[in-house]
Amino acid sequence: MGKTTLLVPILLAFLLTSTLYGQCPENASVSISADRTSICEGERITFQSSVSNATALQKTYRWKLNGNNISGATSNSFSATTLSNSDKISLEVVLNCDPSGTKTINSNRISVTVFNYPTVTKPQDITVCNGESISAIQFTGSSVSGTTYQWTNNTTSIGLAASGNGNISSFNAVNNGNSPVTAQITVTPTANNCQGSPETFTITVNPTPSVTKPQDITVCNGESISTIQFTGSSV
Repeated sequence: MGKTTLLVPILLAFLLTSTLYGQCPENASVSISADRTSICEGERITFQSSVSNATALQKTYRWKLNGNNISGATSNSFSATTLSNSDKISLEVVLNCDPSGTKTINSNRISVTVFNYPTVTKPQDITVCNGESISAIQFTGSSVSGTTYQWTNNTTSIGLAASGNGNISSFNAVNNGNSPVTAQITVTPTANNCQGSPETFTITVNPTPSVTKPQDITVCNGESISTIQFTGSSV
């Protein structure tokens, strides 16, 4: 009777411990995935974890950056906005098993590609007269390989299209009005699906002035000629 009474609480404790912790399965594993593996500098990337064959066990998560623990990253997912190119993210999970110890499992590693933003040097503002040729405008300034440039023009009456890709080819400026016309050209650099900061410059086209031909004058030697007023231009 005494031995049976002594064994009951031990058995209960074992059953309770087994319920809370369970046994460490040999085939327990963990894998991680990311919402993407290529990002622009400063963009957010999120990693999720999936633990197999250890659903009922208590778990401790330790996310790692290049093999080192990430401070505060102890949940089943992890997000970051400060990763650098070629950084590697992995996850260590500690399973709390029976009272005899724990089991540590490690995930796959995900390498992240981080692209820098391209840049463009602001072109100089341009001022020309109606009919004058504007030389080709070359866009430069980016050290990122594969950078392309897209531009927009808010005033097509100067003889330039509303938008385009790459450099702007030479064209003849147009202004058939009486006042200067200024167009704003905005150019945006893009590389690896990362869009850099745009730059804006202006092209001002001045109108062509005109003059009304004065009448021919015939006078005698010594005769006074009145002041000749030139008119005709509304510019």
